[in-house]
Amino acid sequence: MLGLPAVGVQEDKARRKRENFHHMHEHGFEVARWEFDKKHDRFQAENMQSIINHPKLTLLLEQTVVNIHANANDKKEIESVTVLGPKGRHKIKAKAFVLAAGGLENPRVLLNATEQNPTGLGNEHDLVGRFFMEHPRVRGGAISTKKPLAILRACYRMENVGGVKTVSLVRPTDVAQKTLETLNHGVTVLAIKPEGKGLNLVIRVYDALRGSLQPSKGNRFLWRNMKNFALWLNKQAEPYISAFLVTIGVR
Repeated sequence: MLGLPAVGVQEDKARRKRENFHHMHEHGFEVARWEFDKKHDRFQAENMQSIINHPKLTLLLEQTVVNIHANANDKKEIESVTVLGPKGRHKIKAKAFVLAAGGLENPRVLLNATEQNPTGLGNEHDLVGRFFMEHPRVRGGAISTKKPLAILRACYRMENVGGVKTVSLVRPTDVAQKTLETLNHGVTVLAIKPEGKGLNLVIRVYDALRGSLQPSKGNRFLWRNMKNFALWLNKQAEPYISAFLVTIGVR
């Protein structure tokens, strides 16, 4: 799924999982995994002190890039950018620029830079902003079993390996994709509610709080701690909670 190959996590737990599925390779499948950053709040102020206090860096907040100015003779060479903030517009010059605003904001910034090209910077072929790819997920099938815990333990998609949060999935090998001419994809095994069933009370309360809390410092602190508790509980109790819910027919 998402074209990510297996990574080199060498702990016994990861090795045993791969050995459980070694026979899949004979049929064109393999177990892959990817890692998550240990810090989900890496860009909060308290975790960015090395950037904020760097002697050669000036951090400008509440500044929106509204135009990118390219060299008149070489449109691939960027000379400056114009930013708009509470105190008005400012032009910033630099030897190099990095555009790292995300999958949606990067093309928006480029398309709005119409000084040299009315259709946007780098958009001579009308391709900027196209081919956007999401991570679609669909139900591909169901497993009927009297031993849900055994299956969930063998195929559980979220686990901690050597202090690193990882996700495992089954994907077609590169050779199989080329032979069958298929797109890359992956399969995970989850205990989820049957189609048509409403959200449970915990999730409804969670969603209600997430949408109603004002973005104050106190509420952000409350929300982070609620999220951290939910992650901790998931780490301690899964996949046993899911297996229990399957057994009693809730999932």
